[in-house]
Amino acid sequence: MAAFLYVLTAVLLLLVLFILLNWRGATSEKQLIRERFSGGMSPNPMGDQVKRMALAAGNISALEGLRRRVIDDEEVGILLSRAGVHSKQARALYHAMNILSPVILGLLVMLTNLLMTPGFKSPVMMVLAAIIIGILLPKRILGMVANRRREEIRLELPVFVQTLRILFDSGLAVEQALRVLTTEAKDVFPQVAGELDRALQRSGSGLDLADELARIADQLQVEEFTDTVSILRQMIRQGGSARTSLINLQKLIEDRQMTVMQERVTKLSAKMAIVMIIFLFPALFILLAAPGFMALTRALGGLT
Repeated sequence: MAAFLYVLTAVLLLLVLFILLNWRGATSEKQLIRERFSGGMSPNPMGDQVKRMALAAGNISALEGLRRRVIDDEEVGILLSRAGVHSKQARALYHAMNILSPVILGLLVMLTNLLMTPGFKSPVMMVLAAIIIGILLPKRILGMVANRRREEIRLELPVFVQTLRILFDSGLAVEQALRVLTTEAKDVFPQVAGELDRALQRSGSGLDLADELARIADQLQVEEFTDTVSILRQMIRQGGSARTSLINLQKLIEDRQMTVMQERVTKLSAKMAIVMIIFLFPALFILLAAPGFMALTRALGGLT
């Protein structure tokens, strides 16, 4: 069985090598086409052939093609943005873990099978299951982190809207108010302040603040944050006062949170009813019925 596992590992490694070589060839062809259009290649066919051979020999790494294909996943990029992962180092770490997790879990299962004295009944299925889990697990964890952060943003918005209204009443413009919030109140609502700080940094480099806020709202997909951004964009584009709009938005957010809280309480009541049926009712039945059952037993014993 151990020899079979070694053979399976070799086959998997050869398959990975074959895929990498195919990606290397595709990357080389793309590089050739790109250089033809940019005028970087010689018109001499012999020069093109030499260039193609050099590219095929490995001047363009297959790992670069793998990295591009992993990073170009739009859904993963959106989840990373929702989870608050914006730096290149953190994104590169996630992509590396995403690539290596199936291999690591597969090797761990194989090592466990070799160290265990009985071993698994079907080691091949266990290795395949570990590889599948390694492929699906990083994205699943990332989705959970992103959803948790979106919930934190949703909980921070009522205080943020109220503070924003106070700053507007004091006479500050939109950009000034946002800068004050990101610098002075980032401990009160850190998640919202982090997203606004990114928009302000990009706005400081020459981009439009309204467009950056809209882009962040599209990435997060938090309904309350999208409504807040709509009011801010209207103030940036058209000016005017947003006091009434912010007051109505704050009431709407509080009503939504109250509705969500009522739904959670209703679900919790149903869960508690199940717990009571399973654990409390048997004990209550024993407590109430035990004296009568014991008296009935003594009476029947006296008759006999």
